[in-house]
Amino acid sequence: MRGEFESLGAIYSVVPNFCPKPICWGTFRSTPNTFFNLSLYHERVSPPTDTTTFCNKLAKLHLRSASPDSRFGFPVHTYFGEVLNEKIATETWEECFTAGLRHMLNLDEEINGVDDTLVTRREELIARVIPRLLRPLETGGRKIRPALVHGNLCAANAGETDSGDVMVFRPAAVWAHNEVELGIWRAVRNGFDRRFLRAYLKLVPISEPKADFEDRNALYALRHLIACSIRYPGSAKYRREISVEMGRLLDRFTPKPDRFGKEEVMMPRVVEAEAEDEAKMVVVVCGIGSAGKCNAKLVKR
Repeated sequence: MRGEFESLGAIYSVVPNFCPKPICWGTFRSTPNTFFNLSLYHERVSPPTDTTTFCNKLAKLHLRSASPDSRFGFPVHTYFGEVLNEKIATETWEECFTAGLRHMLNLDEEINGVDDTLVTRREELIARVIPRLLRPLETGGRKIRPALVHGNLCAANAGETDSGDVMVFRPAAVWAHNEVELGIWRAVRNGFDRRFLRAYLKLVPISEPKADFEDRNALYALRHLIACSIRYPGSAKYRREISVEMGRLLDRFTPKPDRFGKEEVMMPRVVEAEAEDEAKMVVVVCGIGSAGKCNAKLVKR
């Protein structure tokens, strides 16, 4: 209850009409182990339909917010649905995301048991993929500012209200890279389609290196798959999805031996061609082998 109260308070302080106004949280006097969180009531009448209005407010939240101590994380425990998010405070986004992902994977292991393949892929992902995708955001003269994100922004936790506003509910806030908010949108089942992504990216540019955006998005989406695995114990479906996505990312960033037996790393050198519809993006990754041959492959359309 405190986590949601603090999350609402943080969002309300930046964009007041984007969430219910929090009033207080506490313990019932008659039943000390029962807690409450009180806020103004708004009737949710439908999921978000106006991409412009919704994304304008979300962009304001991400762009106008400022972490009190310039660190990533959040000062209290929050809950991602029923899944505990530990309070974290780190200097870099890579540290914050790694700690949060490892915590969730440990929870999944406690609930669903040890899967040897997942254990191996988890450690390889943390050792190789996370640094490859997140460290460039904060090196080479680049820096990302911690943005306040909702933290669980599926369509069920947002909507149009009886007052005509569009609001978000049940946040699990965190000071983070703003793009982590978009991870949950990757799966259509979570209610936001590509129209919302395009509307958002018109307002908030993709972080550099832009070439890594799709892979960063896939990495961020893993967090939501793990949460589903925790929330639905015994369901093999989500564990399979986690394993497949981890395997894809690992394969994507694993050094490939060339025909002379040396390793060549497919580092992204990307050419982007945008059509009138921004959703249609062609990404070509080129690696130069030791023989000087250009090996190009289409990895995303």
